[in-house]
Amino acid sequence: MIAAHKGEIPFVVLLLPFLAGIGLGIYNPSFPFLTFVQIAFYSLTFLFILLNLAYKALSLYKIKWLGGILMHTILFLLGWVITIQYNELDAGDHFSKKQGDYLLVKVSNEPKISGDLSRFTAIV
Repeated sequence: MIAAHKGEIPFVVLLLPFLAGIGLGIYNPSFPFLTFVQIAFYSLTFLFILLNLAYKALSLYKIKWLGGILMHTILFLLGWVITIQYNELDAGDHFSKKQGDYLLVKVSNEPKISGDLSRFTAIV
């Protein structure tokens, strides 16, 4: 397959839909249909593999855009699923879900003091 955009960097072209999926996952972190998106991701991935195995038999070389559309959609859904799955706020042991009189924190960087405020990053 000869690409029409030979001068472009393929890594950047493939990175854009993945970053768009991550952006959507950050913008909407508590998506209620995570299983639907996962099923769509696995189904499209399986379809992509099947189409690659039957490339010549189905004469898919005549439909040049099909592989690109599938790959970009798969990468978009992958970024979305990964971002939603690894959201710390949804974890059962997250400190915001625990009731307690106090929290034990470990300061992970040097505090920045401005006026009467002190800012720092901590691990709870």
